[in-house]
Amino acid sequence: NLSTWSVGQIAKQSAVRMDQAPRAPEPFPSAREVTLDDMAQAAIVLADAFRSSGLDFVTPIRAFASTLQRHALPDAQFADDVTYQPRAYIDTWLKSRSHD
Repeated sequence: NLSTWSVGQIAKQSAVRMDQAPRAPEPFPSAREVTLDDMAQAAIVLADAFRSSGLDFVTPIRAFASTLQRHALPDAQFADDVTYQPRAYIDTWLKSRSHD
């Protein structure tokens, strides 16, 4: 469930942004955590790839967008808003789907 998953990610990514202290590099790269941006893009790619399947991707993506919007910072703080970019991806995709 994208919407439920995103709530925890918003808190986690916001906390990481606040803690931008320099860190020593790790000896080996660790696995990169999936971000809200990644998930927004993946949801769109999957929805487009399986568009002809008849499955409803719009409803869960709209729910994801709604959750992101509820946790968005005011427009003046967009640089610190971890929901800003994924909302932009989803909003653009949803607008393109409204022409169907």
